[in-house]
Amino acid sequence: MTADTPTSPPATDSGYVHDNTPATLSDTSISVLATLPTSVKPILLTIDFPHVMNKIAELWVRPIQLDRYFEELAIDARGGRRGFPIAIANEISNLREHYQTHVRPLKKSNWDFSI
Repeated sequence: MTADTPTSPPATDSGYVHDNTPATLSDTSISVLATLPTSVKPILLTIDFPHVMNKIAELWVRPIQLDRYFEELAIDARGGRRGFPIAIANEISNLREHYQTHVRPLKKSNWDFSI
């Protein structure tokens, strides 16, 4: 783990952030973060939305499900949600691009090579 990898984001007095979601990163999240280049580490995401990072880490070895989760994070299918602050949305986007190009590149089918 590097010095810039947060292990325990600040919590409210109750020890939780955002609707009773635990304010700590899972061991799986910490492991995933340790493998990421500094340029794509989602530092603000881990501080403000540790439950989202925990879900990403949980799905890290399941590319289809993680791609679907990245889509859910980008598109408000339920309606009425505020969305992420732009800096955090950019971190998620950078992490998604890194995942899809370096960690689990999408497999090409014959259709991808047709005219």
